[in-house]
Amino acid sequence: MIEKAIVEIQYLPCIQYISKWYLYKEVRLEAHENYSKGSFRNRSMIGTSMGPRRLSIPLLKGKNSGTSIKDIKIANDNDWQTQHWRSIKTAYNSAPYFEFYQDDLIPFYKKPYEFLWDFNLELMEKIFVLLGNPQTFQTTTDFEKEPSSDYADLRNQISPKVKMQDPTFNLTAYGQVFEANQGFMENLSVIDLIFCLGPASSLTLSRSIVTP
Repeated sequence: MIEKAIVEIQYLPCIQYISKWYLYKEVRLEAHENYSKGSFRNRSMIGTSMGPRRLSIPLLKGKNSGTSIKDIKIANDNDWQTQHWRSIKTAYNSAPYFEFYQDDLIPFYKKPYEFLWDFNLELMEKIFVLLGNPQTFQTTTDFEKEPSSDYADLRNQISPKVKMQDPTFNLTAYGQVFEANQGFMENLSVIDLIFCLGPASSLTLSRSIVTP
């Protein structure tokens, strides 16, 4: 089995994405790609009383699709951070562990960020701390359209557009806030898992790994 992987950076990543750090010995973030529209780079899904809801970080207008991911700037003129946190709080206020973790995440929705990369990376660092699995993230040193055979190329594979056929991931169901009305909502942002399961989140991630 390949023991290394490359992924793109994501906003409040989904559970399937986070599971890659539990499957591979090394995961690198693609730091030299151009931004791709319609991806999880600036989008995330949370579970609400109306079903899955998308949160999107607004970007400054321009030709973002041809811009390096590290140069993508956030549009901060519409107070999106307040709107996102309000949506998160409404969705998870009654979750078992929301009150334990909310103070860890609130600062990310108050501090202004200029670049999408910086915001996503700092938020991911905090998420892994909450999972009890702190990470020092490794990044690619240059862009390779076809990485060496030592790496599984997972870039753009976990997408809101297409459901990835993933033989290494089978999410173990867990109790969700709105499961009684909406049924189990698969593969939401990992904050759904954290707010619902707290310290047991990493165990569920580990149990969701299917080894070849």
